[in-house]
Amino acid sequence: MGKKEKQAKNQVAEQINAILELKHKTPLPDDILIDALAVYTGRPLAASKLLMQARRISERIRKEIPDTDVLVRSAKSLSIQRRAAAVSVYGARPVSMSNVTYFGAYFNSLVFKPDRLLFHSAIEPAMTNGHLYERIISRSQHPSTSFSEAQGRLSVLK
Repeated sequence: MGKKEKQAKNQVAEQINAILELKHKTPLPDDILIDALAVYTGRPLAASKLLMQARRISERIRKEIPDTDVLVRSAKSLSIQRRAAAVSVYGARPVSMSNVTYFGAYFNSLVFKPDRLLFHSAIEPAMTNGHLYERIISRSQHPSTSFSEAQGRLSVLK
């Protein structure tokens, strides 16, 4: 085993331990839905506020929950007004079985629409182990790749 492979193995072991010790087991703060819904006060949210709210929520998630991959996207209508803004959060989901840690992922989306907030949550089954991440890190041009970022990229169909 070369120097780069040993470093990758140590880095993966440290990241696995850090994730397993986290207080949060999902990539969302406990009260994030309450916070996201707070902007809806009985009247539709102005189109100009949709992306602002999505960015505010995404910054909070990035600050409070490490090792998540957070994306913010918005959709405009033909009139150039925003009709929706979404925050997608992808987080590693470690599962320890027989002294081996396998990884799947949590995927959550919060979609801000003028008159409502939509929430979608999914869990990918735990199918990869630390060895995959060791290979990704040792061969990557960006050795700081997080589990969530790597898992998210592995899930993209091209």
